[in-house]
Amino acid sequence: MASAFPADSDDSLTCSVCHDYFKNPKLLPCGHLMCHDCILSWLESKESAGCPLCRASVVGADSGGDLKEIANALPTDLSMVHLVEAEQLLHKQHQCCACAVSVATSLCLSCRDMMCKSCAKLHTRFSISKNHVVDALSSLTPEKLAANQRPPTCVHHGNEVCTLYCPTHEELICHTCAVTRHRQCQEVKELEEKVSEAHAVLAELVKKLKEGQVLMNHNIEQLDQHLQETEKKIQTLIAEIDAVCDKLESAVKECRRHLKELVHRAGAEVKDAVQDGKTYLLQQKGKVTCHSIVAERSQEIGTHDEVTTMTAVMKSRVDDMDLSATLPADFKVVSAVKMEISPQVVSEVEAKLRELAQVQCIPADIKAQSADVRAQPADVRAQSADVRAQSTDVRAQSTDVRAQSADVRPQSADVRAQSADVRAQLKVTTWRFHDNHGQGIVLSNNCQTAGRVLAFDDGIVMSRDPMEVNRLYQVEINEISEWGYLPDMVGVALQAPDTIRLPDSVYHDSSFAIVIDHSSVLNQGRETRSRLGAPLRNSRVGSRVGLLLDSKRGVHLYLDGRDLGVFASAVPEPCFFLMDLCYLWKKATTLPLEPVS
Repeated sequence: MASAFPADSDDSLTCSVCHDYFKNPKLLPCGHLMCHDCILSWLESKESAGCPLCRASVVGADSGGDLKEIANALPTDLSMVHLVEAEQLLHKQHQCCACAVSVATSLCLSCRDMMCKSCAKLHTRFSISKNHVVDALSSLTPEKLAANQRPPTCVHHGNEVCTLYCPTHEELICHTCAVTRHRQCQEVKELEEKVSEAHAVLAELVKKLKEGQVLMNHNIEQLDQHLQETEKKIQTLIAEIDAVCDKLESAVKECRRHLKELVHRAGAEVKDAVQDGKTYLLQQKGKVTCHSIVAERSQEIGTHDEVTTMTAVMKSRVDDMDLSATLPADFKVVSAVKMEISPQVVSEVEAKLRELAQVQCIPADIKAQSADVRAQPADVRAQSADVRAQSTDVRAQSTDVRAQSADVRPQSADVRAQSADVRAQLKVTTWRFHDNHGQGIVLSNNCQTAGRVLAFDDGIVMSRDPMEVNRLYQVEINEISEWGYLPDMVGVALQAPDTIRLPDSVYHDSSFAIVIDHSSVLNQGRETRSRLGAPLRNSRVGSRVGLLLDSKRGVHLYLDGRDLGVFASAVPEPCFFLMDLCYLWKKATTLPLEPVS
């Protein structure tokens, strides 16, 4: 694309595709810029390529035909062209155009001549150039230089400056052209008048855009507040559910204890009665057994007089005995313990519990408001193309804002470093997903839950912070796709999340990661067949999938707390937990970090 640029140049002047200065920058429908040639190569790389920054469509839904025609039809951001030219001019080392010996340190904004300090003083003393504005190159900015363009010269009369504008032909003209080529045009006006009108239109458009930004910021704040309120409501409802269920569990446990106590009490009465009957019969059996022994002995060895005597005694005794094993008349045998548990009562309780387990999503007014907000900026976006093509003042303001944000970035880096130290001191056990994730992912639960809302792909999520050694990073699978049949990939990213432009899926581009699935390992684009991850096929709702970075920089794969082995060795640091929710896995929540020795 354009020529190489210095390391300290402004990133806003570079294309997000070629990472070089903009060359013929084209304004996309989303408001971002791309080089003309980069648009062609980007569209040719994918059938439905979106903007590399926001993934919005590069072309309109009704666009068709040749890609070159589509790129040519996009408006050119002329203010960016001037900014790039100014940036390149300021970063070049020039010789003084007057003495051709010394290095130029100043620039005349009127004639665009670069001069050394001595020649610059002389330049301001000459009568022809004493009114020129000469500035030191060190104090000039691309915005200031771009805003002080030379007056345009006529394309037909190169020596004459264009001071007029012809609305009929929509072109800048000089006085000679006004007399000759545009003599029949009735509405030729002074260029300054046209510029003033354009600036008035731009001011109105900027006002509308600012109002739109304020309105969007207001509604975004409302949505953020709504998210916070929803999260608080969720936690409140969960607490209420726990309280109700604890109360129900307590009632069920008490009911169970009481019923068991009743059964044990009734059973004890039955066992006592049966034991009394058994004791009575054992006593009767003992008497019968003793008399039976005496009768047998008398029969075998008794003399005549003894037999006669004992026979009479034994006959009297046996006649008085109850040999039918009949229990006493007042004895009542309880055959079994009986308790009736009404199925109707159980059904009614189940029905009440089902009524309790109903969650309702109530439409909020904020949704309607956000819909109005989306509808309002449509006209503004249509007008913003003209703003970008004509306004250099707005570009200068945005550059100042970027310069201020550049000052803030080092401060935020210090804050991040401090927060990292605090986290290390407090030994944080929770971890979260990074905001840079697949377009099909929605984060919730304070960035600890990731859910895929698209049918497939665009489901990459990564940890916000680098993985710590000997800490088990786990997620619980909360939801799986009905149509999915194979598990997705899990592994480590070798680049920080905020520096990666994520692909649709790790399967499409794994150059930034080392990941594993049920049948293979992808190591920065190189595939190796492996059965280590085969147990991932068994993952279901409630399964825990985890990774562990050991002290030798080896990455272990875990499933439900079981170490399946090492699938990556000598992993460079830092590395980040990565998971691709593109097929089977649809929703996952991070679990507290577990130290592993």
